[in-house]
Amino acid sequence: MAIDFSYTDRDTGRDVFLTICNMQHYRTYWRPAAQALGLELVALIGQLNVDVAYKPQLLAELEALGGWAEAHGTGDWNYVYMIESIDRLVSSLHAMAPDMEDICI
Repeated sequence: MAIDFSYTDRDTGRDVFLTICNMQHYRTYWRPAAQALGLELVALIGQLNVDVAYKPQLLAELEALGGWAEAHGTGDWNYVYMIESIDRLVSSLHAMAPDMEDICI
């Protein structure tokens, strides 16, 4: 299983489907870090369905998670993958069409 995010691109109007990471990687690396940091939305990824009004909070939590991964995973491929996955998700959140109402990840 995988953690996926689909959205409508604000520039092209095209629907985009993005795989963020596999579920095992999320459970092993993302969720424990999110719980330790108190990141409420990131801890719910895989079943997250929130109003777009939560986008700033989600972006802030992803930034905190990325900083944590950079500090804890020097040279470890799993953390490099985590950081790359976070970067893809953040870029996609910024690329969302303004008329989208929900974020489902």
